[in-house]
Amino acid sequence: MKDAIEIIKAIPPLIWPIILCIVLWRLFPTIKLIASSRAFSVKIAGMEVSVQDATEQLRLQIEDLQKQVISLRSGAALDTVTSVETPSSAPAAQSAKGPAILWVDDKPSGNAFEIAQLKNRGVEVALALSTADALACLAKRDFAAVVSDMGRREEGAYRGNAGIELLHALKERDPDIAFLVYTGARRLDQAKAVVIGAGGDGATASPVELLEWVARKTGVN
Repeated sequence: MKDAIEIIKAIPPLIWPIILCIVLWRLFPTIKLIASSRAFSVKIAGMEVSVQDATEQLRLQIEDLQKQVISLRSGAALDTVTSVETPSSAPAAQSAKGPAILWVDDKPSGNAFEIAQLKNRGVEVALALSTADALACLAKRDFAAVVSDMGRREEGAYRGNAGIELLHALKERDPDIAFLVYTGARRLDQAKAVVIGAGGDGATASPVELLEWVARKTGVN
């Protein structure tokens, strides 16, 4: 880790804007789509997203990228997702299209940018709106990893610990399943502790950290 940090510190300051530009270039198709749209919504990763929501998601992605660059330049820890890595010799779950993950969220359009980026990298993303939907999906096939929100509406009522309840159910079926909670920055440290205590990999509010975690679990860069 120290060697990696020293390498990062040695990178000339002028290189960081170039790195940021490369990442923004990857987001350019979505930026262009939003800028050229005259409608009230755009389609991202197969989901209808309002232009206002899409713009806000893009703003948060760029803001997170800026924070990550600042963190790297200051020599902070490279992996800020508090997690427990469980080594496994089993390959990532594969489909005809490539590795697959299950994403559980009652409002998947709020993650449209992240899902679009994963699909562009060759990761199949199956969506589930509830714990019941997720368990039904997992009964039919295997997934390399599961991403879940922490709180969501289940059977007409809001359940603040729905993500943890799902994790407990998953661990009964497969103790080694990779599980990450993707949530807001509020009470993030508490969410990390609870998820790890229940046997999950951790929690994050960062799109960059999320994509890095999925890349590790699926083997797709």
